[in-house]
Amino acid sequence: MSRTAEIPVISVDWQADSVEEQQAKLAEYLKTDRFQGFTLSQAPLLRLLLCQLSEDHYQVVWTYHHLLLDGWSIPLLLKDLFACYQATDQQRQPVLGKVRSYQDYILWLQQQDMAKAEAFWREKLSGFMAPTSIAVEKAQSAVREVSYGKCQLELSEEVTQGLQRLGRQQQLTLNTLVQGAWAILLSRYSGESDVVFGPRSPDVPRRCRISSAWLVSLSTPCPCAPASPDHPG
Repeated sequence: MSRTAEIPVISVDWQADSVEEQQAKLAEYLKTDRFQGFTLSQAPLLRLLLCQLSEDHYQVVWTYHHLLLDGWSIPLLLKDLFACYQATDQQRQPVLGKVRSYQDYILWLQQQDMAKAEAFWREKLSGFMAPTSIAVEKAQSAVREVSYGKCQLELSEEVTQGLQRLGRQQQLTLNTLVQGAWAILLSRYSGESDVVFGPRSPDVPRRCRISSAWLVSLSTPCPCAPASPDHPG
């Protein structure tokens, strides 16, 4: 682990370009940047692009690897970043909240009984020979491109309230309901009655202000009962 690392920053001046030209340049950069990736053995796993669009208008593109930060850490880091920015603008020293060292987590981890943990997971995952895969037909293309897609679905207020009501009736959190739905979906697409997937570790205190990768996925084996006349699939 590197104690220090110089963050790569690219600064560009697009003030002379029209709004359409600026958007086109940014879109091209984002496309190129997405395919660039990172060399995992070289710190840091992040880079910045600073675009000046007008005299007082800038846009920043912050690219980082998920190994470095997760969804828990990003808001904490942005909060401190904006606090520093505001303090600098007001010509004063920033006042930041107390942050625990990531070393505390490493020390805690070293104190765990790894043999006991291994025995526990071997028992829980007995019978699973391979990860649960989703058998979906992939579109055939003459040119294979590395890319990704995103689909966003917003639940109505009525559906959301229904899920919350179901959770209260079954004494489950919404997160547990969503994981159950994901397990059923995996079972349907994989054809397996028992599936396994990986949520994040649940035991991080809500007040913890360590900005790092808490992405320690725990394997969650989940038996999915086949459909029955009383409970159709």
